[in-house]
Amino acid sequence: MKVNGDFSVRSLECYGSISISGDAEVIEDIIVKGALDVNSLTVNGDFSVNGGARISSDLECMGKVEIHGGIRVDGDLECLELTIRGGLLVSGDTRINKNCEVKGGIKIEGDLEVGGNLIIELSGQGKSEIKGDIIINENLKVTREKGESNLIIYGEVKVNGEAYMEYTEVKNDLKARRIILGANTIIHGDVYYTDEIDLDSTVVIKGRTIKIIS
Repeated sequence: MKVNGDFSVRSLECYGSISISGDAEVIEDIIVKGALDVNSLTVNGDFSVNGGARISSDLECMGKVEIHGGIRVDGDLECLELTIRGGLLVSGDTRINKNCEVKGGIKIEGDLEVGGNLIIELSGQGKSEIKGDIIINENLKVTREKGESNLIIYGEVKVNGEAYMEYTEVKNDLKARRIILGANTIIHGDVYYTDEIDLDSTVVIKGRTIKIIS
């Protein structure tokens, strides 16, 4: 399906590919089993893609976003929940109101804010990056499922619950209630914790380790 201009519909289900040169608005749910290319997308329900998606501007979804393949958003991304099986690339900021789970690779140029838990399972050979700050309301878990990939976080990481990370490099400070740092983790800034901290023998902390007395 190809649309020259803007596109508005109550709900959409497509087996194939969709190309929309303008902005798209879906009042309920959108399901694409193929590929989606659109300028900006606003969804009041859930958004599911089995294939790949490119949003040239912003993606705003009031429900759940589930991608099997990969998604590229050249603007900001905001949704209720996010599940990625493949890859996530966002040029702007990302805001997830509840939980976020990524299995594959992740690249975010702006800030990342998650209202629930953030789970990242790295796989493949590429390098995942988050350029901005990370704020997690609940827990953070970064693991490597397979391959040689690792995660680099350039901004500050603030987790209100537990932070577990392995194969991760943080260029700034790390703050969490409870911190567990696994294999091949590097923290360039200071580490702040409230309850306890557990470090693997391969962990490198270049800044200070500070326990906060609440």
